[in-house]
Amino acid sequence: GGGMAERDAFYDCADQLGLLVFQEFWMTGDNNGRWAGSYEWPLDYASYLANVEDTVKRLRRHASLLFYGGCNECLAPRSDSHFPNPPFEIDSGIRNVLNQFHPDSFYISSSMGGKNKADKFEDDPTLWNNRSFSLAYADGPYGMLFPQTFFQHNPGLGSLVPSEINIGFQPEIGSVSAPTYKGLLKFMTKEEADNGYPKRNATLAGPTWEFHKFEPWLTSTGNTTVYDHVYAYFPADYEVNASDWCAAAQLAAHGQYQYLMNGFISHAFDYTSAVILWKSQSPWPALRGFLYDWHLQTTGTFRGIRAALKSPVSLALDPTSWKVRVINRSVHPLQSTETHATETQPIGVKYAFFNLQGNIVTSGQMYLSDLAIVPPMTASLLDRELKWPTGLTGVCFLWLELIAADVEFTSWQWLTDPILGGTSDFTALGEMRLRQMGQALLIPDKCVVNSESTTISIRMELSRDAKELAFYPTLSISDAKGNDLLPLFDSGESDLVLLPGYAQVRELTTPVVVPDGSEILITLDSWNGATTKASLMCHQVAM
Repeated sequence: GGGMAERDAFYDCADQLGLLVFQEFWMTGDNNGRWAGSYEWPLDYASYLANVEDTVKRLRRHASLLFYGGCNECLAPRSDSHFPNPPFEIDSGIRNVLNQFHPDSFYISSSMGGKNKADKFEDDPTLWNNRSFSLAYADGPYGMLFPQTFFQHNPGLGSLVPSEINIGFQPEIGSVSAPTYKGLLKFMTKEEADNGYPKRNATLAGPTWEFHKFEPWLTSTGNTTVYDHVYAYFPADYEVNASDWCAAAQLAAHGQYQYLMNGFISHAFDYTSAVILWKSQSPWPALRGFLYDWHLQTTGTFRGIRAALKSPVSLALDPTSWKVRVINRSVHPLQSTETHATETQPIGVKYAFFNLQGNIVTSGQMYLSDLAIVPPMTASLLDRELKWPTGLTGVCFLWLELIAADVEFTSWQWLTDPILGGTSDFTALGEMRLRQMGQALLIPDKCVVNSESTTISIRMELSRDAKELAFYPTLSISDAKGNDLLPLFDSGESDLVLLPGYAQVRELTTPVVVPDGSEILITLDSWNGATTKASLMCHQVAM
């Protein structure tokens, strides 16, 4: 979509990577009459359909092309309707082109259309009652939701969707996002950042923040009360600054998007079939909806989605029941583990709850008692639910590890007592940030450069004498002049916790090719430790 059909290079990459593409043509309710523009557009139907034909002929060879869409969020294309959006002649013309030049393809007129009352036109078989006009009755929402919401039907849409309708393919859902503080300073001055960041429970921010499309990080909890997902990390007397706000926003976004994706894939095999995130990247330095900022720096949004989707076999904690699902999105069955020649260990989960000091409070194992395998494209819910550790207050860290043959999956989450529901109290983490007791040691290993990329190996260690674990360590690299080397791919970006006495080895890769013999600077930031820097010389190697 976006007013264009992507270049051949894009589709070639999608073919190679196994990505599936939903290719929309060049209409949207935003400019074809529904909200703006004119229902009369396009002015030249023949020229428009000639472009459709050219595009179909160019793209039809690609294995990655999943299906075509006529319009983004349009109304019903009826020949006798006063809502001709897309125009009936355009919609039928697209179908004729596809029938002639790509007859085995699937086409849908619009991404969304039910809530515009198309479902009321019972005399027209092309509309919502027969599910042939649009993918979804409604799309969205685009703000912060409580974790439990993502594990429900039609998450966040409430009364917008009649109870008898289930949206299987959600073409748009998203939430807010924020860059790091360093990223923020790339498109506004320090004064604008420090004076304009949103205050507790605020719906508005400073003028520069508003210009860049700031969206509140709030969820309503009643007629006059709200839950602030960022300030949930700070006690009332904490003197929050813009840097603190951006750091907490990374955590809030991580949790939001991890639950979003886990909710959809947990039910992908019963009442949902697909979801498209709106959006993966912003077309300008904005403050909503992106996995990485305008300068390609990854954010908590990216790390949250990666935590959920990094493997086709995964584990997901359901916040509505505190049970864990084993999700197999692969094409292979998940098998039990052979422990001895005649014995097998059932598929299950190891778990451990850690306190802020990095000590195990409680741990154990749970199994799928009645399943020897988890078939492809299924999700299995463990019978037992996890229990909040007795006597623990504040925040804990949950570690999960899959027990299965030939598959590895681990994950971390930070949690509060489920009795709080969605209004989690993370203020213990704010107090943890003030103490700065999770100071990890950064040990550079080597920097190797070839004709296509630069790869850096590093090791992070946390002393066994550390008073608290290191939370949310993130790495960045820059050249000798301080220019960030982006994009950066971090092999351990989902490793959110470094325990006292342990180490992590990470590999950082960037497509930026630095000169042979040049020096780079590696920076380690974390939620509760001072910024650490180390330098490393890079050396060219032949591929």
